[in-house]
Amino acid sequence: MSLEIVYIDDEHDLCEVFELLHGSEGNILTFHNCEEAIDYINTNHVDIVFIDYRMPCMNGFKCREMFNKDVPTYLVTGEIGLYIPSNFTGFIEKPIDHELIKSIIENFQLKKAS
Repeated sequence: MSLEIVYIDDEHDLCEVFELLHGSEGNILTFHNCEEAIDYINTNHVDIVFIDYRMPCMNGFKCREMFNKDVPTYLVTGEIGLYIPSNFTGFIEKPIDHELIKSIIENFQLKKAS
């Protein structure tokens, strides 16, 4: 069974790269608009969310606060020394280590299969 993975980032190129590199690991949905992503997450089953921290619509912290469900969420950021709130499962530094993302996805696939 495929994982439902959401990636939220205002940079279109990063969304395209995420889809290309991780499309075989699950059903990847990318969003450039925070409100559309929040609406999707709140009305659909989602297994993992990756959110960019610095976006024009709102920052990743505010975006995460607007989910009405508990879903494993990773903050993606290039900010150094940023405090990561407890409602995040973890964080990924930019430039993005796609092997780390692959490992995170594989771990969730194993948990879901068991």
